[in-house]
Amino acid sequence: RGVEVETVQVYGRVIASQTGVIAARTRGAIDTINARVGDRVKKGDVLATLVSDMLQSERALKAAELKEYKAKIRTAGSQLGLAAQELERLRKSAAFSVARYQDKLRDVERSKSSLAEARAQSDQAQAELRMADINLYNARIIAPYDGVVSARHVEVGNYVSIGARVVTILNDTSLEVEAEVPANRLSGLTPGVTIKVVPEHGKSYSAKVRAIVPEENALSRTRLVRFTPIFTDRDASVAANQSVI
Repeated sequence: RGVEVETVQVYGRVIASQTGVIAARTRGAIDTINARVGDRVKKGDVLATLVSDMLQSERALKAAELKEYKAKIRTAGSQLGLAAQELERLRKSAAFSVARYQDKLRDVERSKSSLAEARAQSDQAQAELRMADINLYNARIIAPYDGVVSARHVEVGNYVSIGARVVTILNDTSLEVEAEVPANRLSGLTPGVTIKVVPEHGKSYSAKVRAIVPEENALSRTRLVRFTPIFTDRDASVAANQSVI
């Protein structure tokens, strides 16, 4: 009687669980670029800025329109107040005239309509001003998380639209190992189990099973398994897309 242990080699790769293209959120020409390929950035760092002269002018225009509509609200409110006072005086007057009363009643209704229209225009101008503020804020392209710039897609002077690629960032502190494991070998892998990872170059390290994806490849009869590396002494040779066993 004894215990036998079989070690099965499975090829996998190192992946970054947090990586992607940082896109422009508004339109404009690139004014400055503060990030080069290989630069390490922190969350909140300004990666690039857009020429904001037009955006500032648009904001000033929307602010002026909002002031105009607020003034219209005050004017319409005053006219409504005067029309309501005249209507009340006519109603209490000894020389009551139905025709004049009806005319003033229509004046009150017109004043109410003008006031409602001015308020609606003011609300619309307020929303447009907020949008202008957002566009002006988005003229700065900011890093959403810590990482390393792995690609730069624009240069100073390039015109970008909403959604255009600016830089690609890879968070090298969020590395995981991914492997296609034969389905008949999954019994040896449960969440938390530690395995050994051997890269093509550099030191070996341990990794724990994080998740087994419940979907089987019909052709290879394998299932995707994700492992979380355990680095006692981080090797600088570990990189995304690196092949490992």
